[in-house]
Amino acid sequence: MKTLFFIGLLTAGSTFAQLIETNLETGIILLPVKDRATHAMLRASLRENDPLLRIQGLVALQTIRDPADLELISQMTNDPIATVREQALNRPPPAPVSVIKAPTNPAEVRQGLSNNSRLTQQLAVDAVAKLQLTDLAAELLPLLESSDSVLRRHVCEALGTLRVEQSAALARQLARDDDPFVRRAAAEALVAIHSDQGRAALMELLHHQNALVRAESARALGGWRQPAIATMLHPLLLDTDAQVARAAADAIGQLGNPASRQPMLAALTKCQPFAQARVVWALGALRATDAVPALIELIKTGSDETQSNAAEALGKLGDTQAVLPLRKVLTDMRSHGPTTRQRAIEALRLLGDRDSIKRIMQIITEKIVPPPPGSNEPSYDMDDTRAEGVRYLEYLGIPALGEQMLAKLTDMPSYTLRQVIAGMLSKLNGQPYMAAYTTDCRHYLMESSDGEYYPQSPPPPGVVPVP
Repeated sequence: MKTLFFIGLLTAGSTFAQLIETNLETGIILLPVKDRATHAMLRASLRENDPLLRIQGLVALQTIRDPADLELISQMTNDPIATVREQALNRPPPAPVSVIKAPTNPAEVRQGLSNNSRLTQQLAVDAVAKLQLTDLAAELLPLLESSDSVLRRHVCEALGTLRVEQSAALARQLARDDDPFVRRAAAEALVAIHSDQGRAALMELLHHQNALVRAESARALGGWRQPAIATMLHPLLLDTDAQVARAAADAIGQLGNPASRQPMLAALTKCQPFAQARVVWALGALRATDAVPALIELIKTGSDETQSNAAEALGKLGDTQAVLPLRKVLTDMRSHGPTTRQRAIEALRLLGDRDSIKRIMQIITEKIVPPPPGSNEPSYDMDDTRAEGVRYLEYLGIPALGEQMLAKLTDMPSYTLRQVIAGMLSKLNGQPYMAAYTTDCRHYLMESSDGEYYPQSPPPPGVVPVP
């Protein structure tokens, strides 16, 4: 007998309406059964020695609700295992006696906070946030001394949700906690509370001896929405710790202060490589047009991340002198990765380039990636890169290019890529297209000797007008 794997499609207690609601995005087609082979295997699973498999088979057949299965299901009420019999009767097994329920009122919350059980305390902390019990915020602070880092994180998250002024306690936790998730939660809570006291505490922590604390504080200040804060972060661009410099660059880019352009440009060649990639991104976010020559050079010499961020930044800066270097990215396959090519295509589109059609058409339709060592077979570029190429053709707005692309797609693209192609054709041709459903739309795996029943795979490229 073949082994059956239930993954995602048939779930206990699901109705057809629920299944349809949860599968709108992927376009899965729901029939009484997916195919005859699957139905036969579901029935056969009721004869498995493993009771868990018998239960899963029952759940699936009960979800399908085929009248032909009723007699088989009723026979399972005589199964030697009680839980199988319960499922055959469609009665869920009794809940464990030791289930801990979340408190629902202030009295239960107070009792839970003082309980010795970590789980009970955690549920009480979450209830404080959910019920917006702001008068209990101070009672959460002693739990920051707990040895349980998960409980400490939940306390920080609850304080951020309540937005009650507890900035001093949160800043202290950020400075001393050894768990990075707790530090992150404390920093995010300070941003959520958004008080002057919290901002001052974060600025002071920019000078903390622990680099991880400095980095987390810089990251938090990036979400403060006050551009003037950026000037306090400029010195950190050359911090001895690359994580701090990277966090500072990211925060400066988010704050968007034009006064940061020159300090960022000065740090571009001096900062560590790990931080350089985010400095490059920030220069694009700040619209630092003076950085164009340096960014063009980094496309050739930077790390993969730096190259891709440089291509993205050049698209934002709008300087057409970047067009030729960006085109070269699309042809120099061994010097640039797929993400850099994706960003280069996007940048060319933003710069209004209309003369890269031939190469971008090749990226979409041909195996242009050189074979890896030990192989003689080239491959298609990554789906995200090919999808960006499709969006470039859509931007050009020439329906004939869409037809040309379809004629050249001799292999079936992935379902995700077919969706992008369908969107392009819908716009260019003025009528709705859809990605045809094939076996790559399944939500489960199966083995069968009975062959395919439905869906039948359409011919490439698998994009058809909406019927």
